[in-house]
Amino acid sequence: MEISNIANNPVEFILSNKTYKVKRLSLLDLYGSFESEVKTEYMELIQNYCKTVKDIKERIQLQKELIQDMPSGSTLQTKVSEKMSTFEGGKKILVMALSKCQQITDDEINTILLDQDNSITISNLMDFISGNDNKKVVNEVKLDTEKKTITVPETIVEMEQKA
Repeated sequence: MEISNIANNPVEFILSNKTYKVKRLSLLDLYGSFESEVKTEYMELIQNYCKTVKDIKERIQLQKELIQDMPSGSTLQTKVSEKMSTFEGGKKILVMALSKCQQITDDEINTILLDQDNSITISNLMDFISGNDNKKVVNEVKLDTEKKTITVPETIVEMEQKA
């Protein structure tokens, strides 16, 4: 592992003809917000369901029972992974990573995601953000963090690291 990876220096990527800087996300960044969302959604379901119970004592007892069944451990981890694997989850991860180094608007994110020329770069970018980028091959595209290059068939794109 290189010092730049340990220091989490930003890396530049070009998306929709604009240069963006990104940093890897920590596990807390990646899982914390998604875990919070899963738990919040679960609590909203409990509240909505319990509103249908007329008797207040029954409602309180039901809420207590359902809260005890809130996802935790491997169940919570599975639900978080499922949420992260959705399009909206991927979009949120991309926004979190890009927002660490610059301001980004919803319009910019939508432009980036709708531009088909960005698909390979986004795939590699998501691997970089999550730390899964060690010479990974995606659709014949190779990302090499040691040489700081992305190799596309017949093309080599330099990745610049700025301190």
